Amino acid sequence: MNKPEAKHVTFYRNEGSYNWLNPKEKSAQYVFTFPQLTSDEIKEMGLIRSYLVDLEKDYSYEPDSYTALEAAYEIKSIYESYWIHSGLKDIEKLVEYLKSIEEEQEELRHRYAIENAKYQIYYWQQELEKLQG
Repeated sequence: MNKPEAKHVTFYRNEGSYNWLNPKEKSAQYVFTFPQLTSDEIKEMGLIRSYLVDLEKDYSYEPDSYTALEAAYEIKSIYESYWIHSGLKDIEKLVEYLKSIEEEQEELRHRYAIENAKYQIYYWQQELEKLQG
């Protein structure tokens, strides 16, 4: 049994130095993945995959409990807290897209959770057999 692949929109987060003008400045980078869209479709829809957030504003990050839509809302809220932010229109476009597909995404997340649970049971049964074996 192979580990299941997510078919719903996901995101991951990295911390690092992304400002070439100030390489000592650390930020959080959120990257969204769209498994059902090609690179050309993402570009055609005008979606941006990567967003930077100041670490001091990124205090409520909970990777395992956020959906992609919730993470996008969080980023939007952070961007709105600035007087002006060049990425606000991009994150608003992402939020609108994710809202429009949320019903389908909910079903895909549910299916993934079931498949992942089956995989975990299989994996640990195999590990148990090896250890007993």
